[in-house]
Amino acid sequence: MTCESGFEGNSDIYGLGVRIGVYLQWCTSILAQNFYEPAVEGMQDANSTYQLAMTCGFMFITSRPSEGLKTIEGYIALLFCFAGACISSLQNRSAFSTVLSKNGVVEPPRRRVRTAGDMLLNAIISSYGIWFLFIGIGKLERTVCQERAFFFTSVALFGWFRFFLSAGFILGLLVSTLLLVAQAIILISWVSNSLDNNINMNQRIFGGVNDPTPDSTRQNQRVDVTISTGQLFGSMLALGLFITAVEETLDWNNISGVHQCADFSQLFPLMIGATNFARVAAQFLLDHGKGKIALKWAK
Repeated sequence: MTCESGFEGNSDIYGLGVRIGVYLQWCTSILAQNFYEPAVEGMQDANSTYQLAMTCGFMFITSRPSEGLKTIEGYIALLFCFAGACISSLQNRSAFSTVLSKNGVVEPPRRRVRTAGDMLLNAIISSYGIWFLFIGIGKLERTVCQERAFFFTSVALFGWFRFFLSAGFILGLLVSTLLLVAQAIILISWVSNSLDNNINMNQRIFGGVNDPTPDSTRQNQRVDVTISTGQLFGSMLALGLFITAVEETLDWNNISGVHQCADFSQLFPLMIGATNFARVAAQFLLDHGKGKIALKWAK
């Protein structure tokens, strides 16, 4: 299945350091989602920035076919954008379970705004992915051998698999759009409730009624984390399939020059991914050792 006539790949786009950095970002999101909920909000900022950078880079390189970009390289870049969408989906799914208060009021609203921003970015990625698979990919340079991609086995990139991917991105666009609309409705509801609450609070203050002091020790209370076996297994399976898809695609198309980390463009994403993972893992172990987090498996 390996093409004998390979080519020198672009290490700035999908070199070893870039790939490991993305893999570590995904591992950190899995750790936060399943074991350490307090890290989810911080991870959203880092991953959203990372995803935005990958998306802008993908749009830039695929909109300049004169630069000699190969079709299979555009596909690999699209895979990384897809991975960013999956990572943000993991975070947002976890956030959905924790931002609602008992009376249904969203708190804090900044998480809803961030989630809406992620959904908007996912919709942009899906839209551009649809354009790329239908139009953009045909403008890039073809290789001597037939381009091969991973779908549980080696398949031709040009053929039914291309249209299968297009259908997946169309579905992703529909889902992202619906979730974005839902977030907008929730935010509008929050604004309305906030205005009502402010009016009621002013009436209580001028009426001489004091509100109770917020519980300042809430952050020191133990957090009980229920681990879902199915959710954890699904996240790990998705990560494994993504890594396999990228690495096998590089191997089957005989792409060289992307299996070492020897320059700044490689070290930068690698260090970001490694430090984020180390920070979240260390904080989780520290809090778990102090008894601030209690883990139990869902029945």
